[in-house]
Amino acid sequence: MKQTSETSGKRKFVCSFSVMKRNPTETKLNESRSDEYSFKTMFMNKFRNKDEKTLPSLSDSGYFSTTTLTTEEHAKPIFVKKPITRNHKSENDLKKLLFKPFYIKKEEADHSKSQRSFTEKGKGGMIHVLEDGKDVMVMRIMSGDKVQVIAGTLDRLFMKLADETNQDPDYIDTFILFHSHFTTSFELFDKLMTRFHSENSHKIGQRSIQFKVFNVIKRWIKLQFQDFLNQSTLMAHLMVFLNSDLCRIHYTLETGRIRQMIEEQPLCLKEPRFMTTDDPKHDLVRRLVTLDPDFISDDLFLSMDTRDIAKCLTLADFDLLKSIRIQDYLNYEKEDDYVKWIIERVNKTSEWVMDKVSRQITMRRAIVYKMIDIAKICLDWNNFHTSMMIIMTLHQEDVQNHINYKKLAKYLNVNNNMNHYRAALKKAKPPCVPFFPLILKDLTFLLDGNSTVYQGQSHLINFNKFRLVRQTIENTIHFTSQHYTI
Repeated sequence: MKQTSETSGKRKFVCSFSVMKRNPTETKLNESRSDEYSFKTMFMNKFRNKDEKTLPSLSDSGYFSTTTLTTEEHAKPIFVKKPITRNHKSENDLKKLLFKPFYIKKEEADHSKSQRSFTEKGKGGMIHVLEDGKDVMVMRIMSGDKVQVIAGTLDRLFMKLADETNQDPDYIDTFILFHSHFTTSFELFDKLMTRFHSENSHKIGQRSIQFKVFNVIKRWIKLQFQDFLNQSTLMAHLMVFLNSDLCRIHYTLETGRIRQMIEEQPLCLKEPRFMTTDDPKHDLVRRLVTLDPDFISDDLFLSMDTRDIAKCLTLADFDLLKSIRIQDYLNYEKEDDYVKWIIERVNKTSEWVMDKVSRQITMRRAIVYKMIDIAKICLDWNNFHTSMMIIMTLHQEDVQNHINYKKLAKYLNVNNNMNHYRAALKKAKPPCVPFFPLILKDLTFLLDGNSTVYQGQSHLINFNKFRLVRQTIENTIHFTSQHYTI
């Protein structure tokens, strides 16, 4: 590495040029001393005379690719010349933003002597942030200059919650919902307080950081208020923070909103969510919500309108699925476990169908065919769950030649990971009731089948794993975003 120093007026610029291995098609910086001198001269003249013609109208980050040295508190850039590519201007601007020094303690900066690098891999470029030659954060470049965190050390993931870049609501929600898998609530709160009271509080932008910390706390209360209810010490720490002089004087609106949320959340948690289907025109159909075969005789079942039965079953299952919130999929220890309730209903649906078709041999065929018709109507209404549960229970019956049964049985085909069902579900629009047993299977696979450690690097947390779990749950919730009008 060669270091050159030149002085112009009162300015002093220090540029370091690193010798790097290049492909034959790339420009070589060390071909000759004359090339090196011309490049340094061009760089220096850019600052000596501001009236002279400047380089093409492209940001500095678009003309230089940047890494950093490891010898000072905040590493200074090493400029490496590369061809101007206007098509990648957005990615270069992103590099400039990413390499901006983070607000960290001075002693931490002196000790870490961090080094950062940028690597691209085609359209879905990957960003690797390095310290001491090790990855500390891995990100993927998405469309619209957005970056998505794939993995990172715990400290870097904490910092990403409220750093100098724009806050990502999806990242914050994922962190809050799954933080118990890789840290504790007390450590999370302590890190937020450290970030809020950073020694850089008087620097430009620190007030923005503090607002971002408030945003994280509000999302925490909204999504995981149980953390504060179950840990009184954590709630006490939060109240001490809200009552501090800094918050009371400078952040009155923010602290007031958080206090209001603390008062409202216990009431929201106690609100009943399951609404039993109620149709005053069909009293007998309403009884089907309980799926108790003793309520309705076989003769009466056969005489009832098939669409009315399908409607009642669909609305009952839809209401229960809509009652399940994202937190319910992650916590199974509660008394009001809506996931547990829908699992019990799955078993009850199977038992109800089996009981109906086995009571009287003389009526079996008529009941079986009526069940198939109910399943067909449910499927027409995007109620995959009830339809597939009925067909799955009837698979032992002698109905293999029934036209509708053949069509419906395809959705239970397990080949290619139930590809036929998944393709149909992908095309479905709300309202919809997905096949619930497969939802639980997918969530179990994502949580238990993927390591929390990223690619064998024990210091990196596989954050993308938790993002996929959250997206799967939110996709399920999206299917209940609209109500049935049947």
